[in-house]
Amino acid sequence: MNARFVGILILIVALVAAFYFSRAGGLNPLANLHLFSNNSTTTENDTLVGPDIFGPGPEGNNSQTETAMINEADIPTGFTKSQISPYFHKVRLDYIDAGSFDEPMSLGIGADLSDTERLDITNWKIQGNRGTYIIPRAVNIYEPTGLSGEADIILKTGHRVNINATVSPLGKNIRVNTCMGYLENHIDFNPGLNIGCPDRNLNGLSQLSGQCQSYLESLGSCEEPGNNPPLAANDYTCRTYLDKLNYRGCYDSHRTDSDFLVSEWRIWMGQNNNFLDFEHDRVLLLDTKGLLVDIYTY
Repeated sequence: MNARFVGILILIVALVAAFYFSRAGGLNPLANLHLFSNNSTTTENDTLVGPDIFGPGPEGNNSQTETAMINEADIPTGFTKSQISPYFHKVRLDYIDAGSFDEPMSLGIGADLSDTERLDITNWKIQGNRGTYIIPRAVNIYEPTGLSGEADIILKTGHRVNINATVSPLGKNIRVNTCMGYLENHIDFNPGLNIGCPDRNLNGLSQLSGQCQSYLESLGSCEEPGNNPPLAANDYTCRTYLDKLNYRGCYDSHRTDSDFLVSEWRIWMGQNNNFLDFEHDRVLLLDTKGLLVDIYTY
């Protein structure tokens, strides 16, 4: 066997070995790209986008920028930058009353966003040392029929979410509107809504009798007429007007007003849902990715 034949044989063996080694991923520079393309582990440099925030451009397009702008000095002790939400301090835990064995807990969430931002906080978590509460959906516009469906809670700047460990008298969570004071005539809200109703335009009621106008002036902001108002029996025009002084009438008249919806959302967790420590706790507000939005200690 001459030297040339041996050299050719060695070359063939080397090429075959290289081919199989390449198929196994050892020499193929593209073989391991799937390890990165399918990696679901969140790192400091990941783009944190999703259904939470709606800004002036495409949904979530500023999330990574917001995370990068967070000052290292503002990161709470025990957390790293990769654990901080792009919504850090855009939403905050305003107050917490942990309650007691006899008193229900309550807490407030506030939003500090730009004028163009809309932030969906449904399914965010409030986590204490003893448990976790998931923020649910709520009715945005409560119709007089009571059949309004619940949807995600979308916050604008200046909005507040008040959460109470009591039972909803409506069977639903709601966004408060300017007509809901009429509902308090028949429904016991705990805590109370404490909201006025739209002013009655008495200047435009000159067609009503003087007796009718005087009676209207005697009624409080959200007060409904009594069953036997001091009117003439045949004053049908006045009685027709009085029949609309309730939630349905207010809703029909003011539903399209620019200030119909107020900035408060009301959530009822139900009784026996005191998931916070009565004495001391560290409460975390977490977005849908489990990243820290705010922290409150007491």
